[in-house]
Amino acid sequence: MKKTLGMANTKVLAIIGAILVIAGIAFFATSKGGATTPMGKLEKAIADLPVEFEKTSEDFSPGFDIAKMNKKIEEDGIYSMDLNLNTDYLKAIGIDKAGVQISQKNLPKDKKTQLNLSVSVGNMLAANLDFTSIDKELYLNIPSVYEKAFKFDLSTIGADLQNDIIKEETGEDMSALKDLKVDLYAVPSTVKAMKDEYFTYVKSEFEALKNNAVVETGDLDTKLADSVKGYNSSRSDLEQLNIQVKSQDVKALLKKSIDYYEDLQSRQITGMDLSEVQAQFDDLKKEIDDEELPEVFTIKALLSKDNKLVLLAFDVEEDSNLNLFFVGEKNTTDHIVVTAVNEEDKIDVVEFKMSTGEKENEIKVNTFDDMVKISAIYGKDEKSLNMDIDTSEDMSLKLQGKYEDVKPGVGYNFVIDSLKADYAGQAIDFKGNILFSLETPTIEVPKDSVEILKVDKDELDKIMEKVEENVKNNYGFLLSMMGIL
Repeated sequence: MKKTLGMANTKVLAIIGAILVIAGIAFFATSKGGATTPMGKLEKAIADLPVEFEKTSEDFSPGFDIAKMNKKIEEDGIYSMDLNLNTDYLKAIGIDKAGVQISQKNLPKDKKTQLNLSVSVGNMLAANLDFTSIDKELYLNIPSVYEKAFKFDLSTIGADLQNDIIKEETGEDMSALKDLKVDLYAVPSTVKAMKDEYFTYVKSEFEALKNNAVVETGDLDTKLADSVKGYNSSRSDLEQLNIQVKSQDVKALLKKSIDYYEDLQSRQITGMDLSEVQAQFDDLKKEIDDEELPEVFTIKALLSKDNKLVLLAFDVEEDSNLNLFFVGEKNTTDHIVVTAVNEEDKIDVVEFKMSTGEKENEIKVNTFDDMVKISAIYGKDEKSLNMDIDTSEDMSLKLQGKYEDVKPGVGYNFVIDSLKADYAGQAIDFKGNILFSLETPTIEVPKDSVEILKVDKDELDKIMEKVEENVKNNYGFLLSMMGIL
């Protein structure tokens, strides 16, 4: 029987708030090099964590220049990804090959996005859906259903829905949506821009929290130090910093974060009754206000002599805490463990471990007492990747493939030799590839389109007649098999 650790909701809130504090410290860190104050040491140690993660990634699959990739996609958000999967699973019923293709392109600063989904069965293209978003215009193109793309002007979509033809066809009164406008690009277009805006939004709450926080050197908790050694860490001369944070400041930060998420939604959708959504946000903030937290709670940080963060211990309640270990040898993030501990139990919530060898590198991940186990092996010579994912629910996923055409910091083609999904003994095997690139893709307006919400009755009837004809011609066999025709 698996162990359980009863943690009250109230304490989980404290942990979420503490994580926001740590993220804020990393974002606002200003201390450099040889900072000697407790806060300076803490800022530097936390700000170094992203660098450690990048080193771990690069060591696992060298030559990809992960740091450059991460920085580029974070700053400009430009990428293209093509996934192609095929299977002979249906061969027993006379279909030699079936597959799915997904293509996505993103040019956020140009306000352009495109998603294409294709499904094929045998020699027949079962479906091809193309969504293209350019600024305030959205295009839906289904060539097998209609030869022109359907165009929607999101800046006037509420007014367009008032078309009498729409009301006649749907039987719905759309007057409540007459002022509806949608702006998919009203929010920050990149991860960096989103992060910058969020921390600007919560700046006053975070600064109040930081100014009221107390960070000081404490006596080394030998039990925590021994737990670090328990993971065979050779990092020595550990120093303990105690971070005391006021719960009222954490609550203020949490509520302001909810306000930010609400603000994002309100920028994208206007002219629509969102009172139910607003009520849910208000209820959540009230729950935060009503939660009974200790006036002050403590986070303990253990730093090594080279000022690397090796442990964060969150005091959840008396004799109960959550520990986050960074105990890798070369890079601290080569070995990460999250444990939940109380008087009776210790649960390894998540353990991640990366190790390198002469020919192969390996990553192992275990979660919740082996509820999910992941193993990934990277072969250096062939740039191969073999991955196994097993769960306690009789489900597994096995991947075998190799990287080709690797352009450091830019992209690659990952050839999938086998992707086998197995559930309760029923397995399906795919082959294909994933093409990923940070080079600038081309996204264009469909050559021919019809603004479907603005057509008159005669044109709509012609469109619907053609759609019905195409559906019967292209999908009649499938629909008859399903008993629809």
